[in-house]
Amino acid sequence: GRDTISGKDSFLLYDTYGFPCELTENIVRDKGLKVDIEKFNSLLNEQKKSSREKSGFDKSVFADKGVNLRVSTEFTGYDCLETEAFIKYILKGEELLDNYSGGDTVALVLDKTPFYPLSGGQSSDKGIIENNGGDDFIFIVDKAEKIDKAILHIGRVRRGQLKKGLKVKALVNKERRQALARAHTSTHLLQAALRGVLGSHVQQQGSFVDEDFLRFDFNHFKGLDFREIRLVEEEVNAKIAENIQVNKTSLSFEDAKKEGALAFFEEKYSDKVRMVAVEGVSKELCGGTHLERTSEAMIFMVAGESSISSGVRRIEAVTGRKAVGLAVSYRENLKELSRAAKVPVDRLDDYIHELVAKNKQNDKELFNLRGKLFEESEAEKILSSGSGLKNGAKFYIFELKNVLPDFLRLSIDLLKKRQKDKSVFLGFLFREEKIVLNMAATKDLVDKGFSCKEACSKISSGFGGSGGGRPDFGFAGMKQNKDISSKSVKNSAEKIIKELLIAAINI
Repeated sequence: GRDTISGKDSFLLYDTYGFPCELTENIVRDKGLKVDIEKFNSLLNEQKKSSREKSGFDKSVFADKGVNLRVSTEFTGYDCLETEAFIKYILKGEELLDNYSGGDTVALVLDKTPFYPLSGGQSSDKGIIENNGGDDFIFIVDKAEKIDKAILHIGRVRRGQLKKGLKVKALVNKERRQALARAHTSTHLLQAALRGVLGSHVQQQGSFVDEDFLRFDFNHFKGLDFREIRLVEEEVNAKIAENIQVNKTSLSFEDAKKEGALAFFEEKYSDKVRMVAVEGVSKELCGGTHLERTSEAMIFMVAGESSISSGVRRIEAVTGRKAVGLAVSYRENLKELSRAAKVPVDRLDDYIHELVAKNKQNDKELFNLRGKLFEESEAEKILSSGSGLKNGAKFYIFELKNVLPDFLRLSIDLLKKRQKDKSVFLGFLFREEKIVLNMAATKDLVDKGFSCKEACSKISSGFGGSGGGRPDFGFAGMKQNKDISSKSVKNSAEKIIKELLIAAINI
């Protein structure tokens, strides 16, 4: 529909430009739009399945071929983004090749590499592997993964032929690496800020780091309000502005614990661990890639806050270029609102609050006016068209149009005030692909055993819906479809109400 961003478009933003779906949802929500998340997830799952089928690079390949016993890849990426290395293995699915020049996805195992593999919630580096300045061949690295001690460079040959044993140069995409580092260092700053604002009980429950985007899950007993989110943002940006040194140290696990490094996950740490310390802010055990100084993160903005399970919250945030882009988007939205409202930007906040208050008052007045009009005109028509049983009991079934569900309840209350005995009132309306029912019965009929709850449940179940309530007041809801009409609802309701009234008062 026109109010929905297609799953295909949101997946294109994610797959081609690295724009997370969560961020797309947060941005379009402000414009009254939503994302077809079901289609997005479907396309994402298809991609993952396709990737697995094409690559086949799993542990069984290594176990079968003995690769894990014969090579470990030395990671050089903490100190440099370019490394000369030798091709140790070329894998295509489950095949080990001596050379390759086709167009399928293959994986290269090098003796050393600057490519950081997917690990610890951080997306992998991308880049190229080439020989002789790219004259002999160029291999595009789409992602890097680690299996046992080997790092796989998964991608495609763009030019030339790969050869086992060949000396190559591995070059990491610098812009992506820096964007990943901005997000990862900001994640550490975010955790420290959350602990400062919310309390030391906050502990990381999971995270994901991509280009200038981060997702951070943590334990907390309630959602963050606007003030708390603002304080967290301000604290992170203050640390960014302070241009603090980010130190990375290799030390023993015991020494890291003595230093006060945070290690929340129940991981098996080796004797030597890597501690990332933002001086005076945080110390964490972390193998990811980070900035040299906090100011390189540029800017930090919270893009969304939500619950993912009981007691666990999630924050999505952006840094660097994505944060700048989001800020520009917000500024343009404010300018557009300012033009539409014909008030200065700095007056928008007061103007919107005034508008909301005025609309609430108008809604209340319209609701009351609609009630008076109902009493003066529609009520009499409904009461004059009721159906009666032998002992004088009556039931009134009516449909309302172009009203909110709240008014349905009011209309029944108004009818009940005018007809105080031996009466059942059922009102319904068709609204937003749903049918809503409300029912009330006078006290004398309820005392004899008539139940509105039972009646609504029976009426709605006949149309695939559900109902509930109390003996004196019931409600129900059903989804619209081509087989349900006003006439079919009325006919079904009349039959069920008659049966229950007869059973209750033994006519």
